[in-house]
Amino acid sequence: MRVSPSRLKVFGDCANQYYYQHILKLEGGEYSALTTLGSVWHYAAEVYEQYGNDIDLAVKTFRYYWDNVEDLGLRIDHYPRRTNHESLAEHGVKMLERYHELSPWKDGVLVSTEIKFEVPLANDTLSGIIDKPFSS
Repeated sequence: MRVSPSRLKVFGDCANQYYYQHILKLEGGEYSALTTLGSVWHYAAEVYEQYGNDIDLAVKTFRYYWDNVEDLGLRIDHYPRRTNHESLAEHGVKMLERYHELSPWKDGVLVSTEIKFEVPLANDTLSGIIDKPFSS
């Protein structure tokens, strides 16, 4: 069985929720706006990479899918305190703009990447992805 850090957090927060979601694989539960924001942001970042680092297209993609999360099979059940849909939209756009500034490619040279990891943990495996910038 593979276990990611986010699954460990779910287990730490509520063992029953972990059991229902990841062992029984039952649908349901609440979706935080932050989780959905991350999914929409990653989708827009993929568009950015696929279409030649076009930041304007990435921002338009992000804004469209943030306002139409159901088109990606997502939903938002609740927002963290002191946030709302528009404040998180602005945060997502700023993250994309920062990603563009720190693009993993500079003059044809890879300067950052995502690193996958796996760590044996008893009879299971802890796995995930780490964003890794390279220093110049």
